[in-house]
Amino acid sequence: IYQDTKGFLWLATLNGLSRYDGNSFLTFRPQAGDKVSLSDNRIFDLTEDKDGFLWISTTPELISCYDLQRARFVDYTGCGDLRQNYSTIFVADNGDVWLWGKNGSCRIRYVDGKQEAWKPANEVLAEKNILFVFEDSSRRIWVGTKDELFRIDGNRVLSIQKGTTFWDVQEIGDELYFVNETGFAVFNDRQDSFVAFIPITHTVKMEYVRLCLLNDGLLMLTTNRDLYLFDTKGKKILPTENFFQGKRMSRANFTIDNKGHVWVYNKAGILWRHHSDNTFEPLSLIPSEVLSLIDQEQFM
Repeated sequence: IYQDTKGFLWLATLNGLSRYDGNSFLTFRPQAGDKVSLSDNRIFDLTEDKDGFLWISTTPELISCYDLQRARFVDYTGCGDLRQNYSTIFVADNGDVWLWGKNGSCRIRYVDGKQEAWKPANEVLAEKNILFVFEDSSRRIWVGTKDELFRIDGNRVLSIQKGTTFWDVQEIGDELYFVNETGFAVFNDRQDSFVAFIPITHTVKMEYVRLCLLNDGLLMLTTNRDLYLFDTKGKKILPTENFFQGKRMSRANFTIDNKGHVWVYNKAGILWRHHSDNTFEPLSLIPSEVLSLIDQEQFM
């Protein structure tokens, strides 16, 4: 459920997008033969930008754009190229909308009453797998990919570092912490350069890394194997057992609720709630005997 700035409630469903105006519902579904309509029935996420456009991402990674002022879907590309697959929508501080996914990235800018689509003149950014688009406090745009880190200055594409996968980034004070396959590459904003590399693993490359900033400069990394906690003040990895009641966490992931609370989970039937002192409290949701039956059913 999403409420836009005009007060309408939008309901994302598996059978279309419904708008509630306080009295009645209006449901949008794809219209045969009309490219400029809802791209798919299965709605995944909704985001409103700063210029009054509602961006709709769908399960098959197709994006639609709805003009809230004119109450109609629009061709945000300007050329009918609406079948490009993008999985993520990001609205920058200046109002630019970035779309990205496994097939490249695209920037939409609202200029003189119309949307202008810009694709980077770089094969990697235009066509390959994008892992993140991040805006730092200086409003610079950073883009991480499978083999290279880029920075976008206006319409200029700058290659910052090659040869490793950049999974995610967090900004703390004057430093950007870029996590790659083996550790943190620390970029100092004042010096405008990388100033340190801090290894996390020496044997196995990390994959599917996500970063989360907890309290007191503590960074949490979830990977395809282990969960790590990194103290950015002391520049060292801390034992997860100190925060998870003696438990070592593996194959974990996290979610952040609408109040900013962090929750960690894996396949153990336990949900861990984060507290302000950076400790985690376990909430047992699925008994072990039931969980074993669920695992058996998954592989039968």
